[in-house]
Amino acid sequence: MNPEQPLGSVIQGSLSQGLEVRLHANVSVEDMRVGKFLVVQGVRSRFFCMLTDVALGTASPRILSNPPDPSNTFLQEVLAGTGTYGTVNLTPMLMFTPTEVGKQEVTSKSKSSKAKSQPSKLASYESQTNAVELLPVKTIPQPLQPSL
Repeated sequence: MNPEQPLGSVIQGSLSQGLEVRLHANVSVEDMRVGKFLVVQGVRSRFFCMLTDVALGTASPRILSNPPDPSNTFLQEVLAGTGTYGTVNLTPMLMFTPTEVGKQEVTSKSKSSKAKSQPSKLASYESQTNAVELLPVKTIPQPLQPSL
């Protein structure tokens, strides 16, 4: 599983009840584990979420009333991802909104510190926590945003 490849799209949810993500057809429900951490990429923010539930869904109740024969792998493959799909419920834990100011501060600090001192192979002990601000979640991403 590629960490940069989207697993699915946010289809519904709320701040109190969490987000529901419909998995893409190429993602196996069996790879999803409760307690796993996932990232939902919003338009402006990234939401760090915990996977809290895994479910199966169908696009039509007819599939439930007349499921394909287990030996008919062709029909199962045709229905996978369109007629039948997996969903996961995510609970947003933290959000991160990158700011241009934070990026500029870090680059200006690193340039000024390089100018003052000679290059060294030692690691810097200078704190860079002001460039990243993790916030409590007070909103949710827009629908159809990718989940990584």
